Amino acid sequence: MIGSEILRAILHDVALTRSLDEAVDHVMNGFATLSLHPDIADGIRDLKKAGLRLVTLSNGSAQVAESLLARAGLRSEFESLLTVEDAPAWKPVRSADDYAADVCGVQPADLLLVAVHPWDIHGAAQAGFRTAWLNRADEIYPSYFAEPDHIISALGGLATQLAHYAPGTTHEDWDSAHRGLRQLERSREWERCGGLSRSGNTWRPSSARPGTCVL
Repeated sequence: MIGSEILRAILHDVALTRSLDEAVDHVMNGFATLSLHPDIADGIRDLKKAGLRLVTLSNGSAQVAESLLARAGLRSEFESLLTVEDAPAWKPVRSADDYAADVCGVQPADLLLVAVHPWDIHGAAQAGFRTAWLNRADEIYPSYFAEPDHIISALGGLATQLAHYAPGTTHEDWDSAHRGLRQLERSREWERCGGLSRSGNTWRPSSARPGTCVL
């Protein structure tokens, strides 16, 4: 409903070939016919096999996610399909991410948000989530947003990176990583640094793998 209202406002002064109501319905109905990117199905199954709980958190309708995942045979892999329609605000406002943590019954640090939009990554990081940026188009991450903990070009790479989380990381490992991260931040080598997360202006080893993945 929120998406329809925003679309109606956007199209209000646009020259249309059909009525405003018909145009809004045409666009909104189109979301139900979208297909998943080729990497998504195997990536989701790999995350599930790795023992993570899977939920969605969308600024759109839960019905769209339901239809999309059901048609792909993936609905049963997800514990919940969450929408900001049930939250106090839209992402990237912190209360939307807090809502997801409350519904999942975990602390924000136990959640990892996977997103293609840097603003989504930034908002989740500010809420205390761990983050993974799905960068299919080889884009440059904006320097004014909080850095993601992981960068992947396909969802299938995330389960492999999460396997690197280890509670036994030593202080020597931490110091060495800290010295090298400045050189790694803007290169593909960043993908090899799984298990590190940012806290303020310092870097710390992540003590454990997140338990819930938010897509």
